[in-house]
Amino acid sequence: MLNKRLLESASVLVLAGILTVVGVMNGNGTTTAVDADSNQSQVEAGIYAGATDYLESLDLDNVVAVNVTVEKEEVELATSTDVEASEEQLSEEELEWQNKLIANIGESTLNVRESASTDAEIVGKMESGDVAEVVEKGDKWTLIQSGNVEGYVSNDYCIYASEAYAYALENYKTVATSKVDGLRVRSSADTDADVVKKLSEGASLTVDTDAKEISGWVAVIYDDETCYVSADYVTVAMDYGTALTIEEIKEIEEAKAAAKAAEAAENNSKSGNYQTANTVQGEGISYTEDELYLLASLLYCEAGGQGYDCQLACGAVIVSRVKDSRFPNSIYDVIYQAGQYGPTRSGSLDRAMANGSATQSCFDAARAALSGVDNTNGALGFQGVSCGYDGVEYNGMLFYNIWD
Repeated sequence: MLNKRLLESASVLVLAGILTVVGVMNGNGTTTAVDADSNQSQVEAGIYAGATDYLESLDLDNVVAVNVTVEKEEVELATSTDVEASEEQLSEEELEWQNKLIANIGESTLNVRESASTDAEIVGKMESGDVAEVVEKGDKWTLIQSGNVEGYVSNDYCIYASEAYAYALENYKTVATSKVDGLRVRSSADTDADVVKKLSEGASLTVDTDAKEISGWVAVIYDDETCYVSADYVTVAMDYGTALTIEEIKEIEEAKAAAKAAEAAENNSKSGNYQTANTVQGEGISYTEDELYLLASLLYCEAGGQGYDCQLACGAVIVSRVKDSRFPNSIYDVIYQAGQYGPTRSGSLDRAMANGSATQSCFDAARAALSGVDNTNGALGFQGVSCGYDGVEYNGMLFYNIWD
């Protein structure tokens, strides 16, 4: 049995409902007008007494169940309304990003797999910052479409929707891409203004997002100045990358290798009678993390500003010496062999190690050299090109075999 205070509280709730019903329908189902001035007190008194008697006969569990059901419906309604209101507040561009994701993988690449498993075949890769359309998001994997790739990526390495849009605003340029050949870039938003540049179809210029909007024109930056192109002949969009298939990645790598070989041949013809060298995968040596750190630091001191190929060549010479019986048989002993490397004598190597100066490129080159990669034809020494030896040249440094 409900206590009196609870009954009275519940009675008020029931009373409110009954008053509403009475004010709308009579016992025969026809509408009845209630005089709010003359009849209200009598109606309330009678209904209140009847409601209290009725509540005393109710089971408490049933009353609670009714309340819970009503509250749940109200919560669901409110939640649905809030979502609709939230979406109405989004811009058209932000709404488009609700179905996108961005790869967030640091300096690595994100594998796109054929199915939602780490054992599945890799069908493509995404660089950090690449964008994909979300086809279906699961608890751990998301099916995406990006560029010519469709497959699954791990949710752990992606950002989605509004968070992705915020990242895009901060990190991506907006570009205007010409849809025609000969698009005129004008000094001001006027068809009589000077033409400062003509764009071919597919060429792009960065949009000046800070410039005042002018109907029919898009503000672009050319030669560090704000200029204008007709909005009818350009597409405007954020400039970001998309996933690449394994085949596309292979083609790009082959094209880069061919370009490097051509550049090396041209440099050799200009700078002297230097040898050409193919990058080969030889036998690697075992090493500790300390030896990796030491070698990467030396590469930073010797070739930190000369690029990856030169850094790899320096590392390959050190590894070749470790393998050669005419030199010490450890990374540490080769590097610190008396009279061999200037950074060990000057103290710059010790400072580089203490400050953690070695770049990611130096670490990558050190790992490759330790694994047996060699782009020096087995060279055992290196100096500036003025040394007079014959050898392989990278960025002003000559790699040679002193016993040839």
